[in-house]
Amino acid sequence: MNNIKVSENESISKTSALKLFCFAFIVLFLITSGHSLFGQLPSHFYNITLATGMKNVEGVVFDHNKRMYAWEKNGKIIIIDSNGVANPAALLNIVPEVGNWNDHGLNGLVLDPILKTMDFFM
Repeated sequence: MNNIKVSENESISKTSALKLFCFAFIVLFLITSGHSLFGQLPSHFYNITLATGMKNVEGVVFDHNKRMYAWEKNGKIIIIDSNGVANPAALLNIVPEVGNWNDHGLNGLVLDPILKTMDFFM
């Protein structure tokens, strides 16, 4: 007999029951062991706080003076000096112009190489 009787009117095949059991086992395994498998950095990676006071930072880029420019998803660009101190005033604040929903937002920033000689933004 290849069917398992579930109730008076329903039955499922043994292969379907086996597939369901395997799926449930895999889901349970991933839920219970997720922290140890996926939550740790490899040994050659480091988790270091460079600056605080920002929200939803998308990325950072450095200039020739070792200043860090961090951009937030909502449309702010903040300068952080080489000591890790963030300038309280944003370099650029285009929050009203940025569509900040789901995965949209200010997703990238590139510094022009001419910044090294000019040292100002246009």
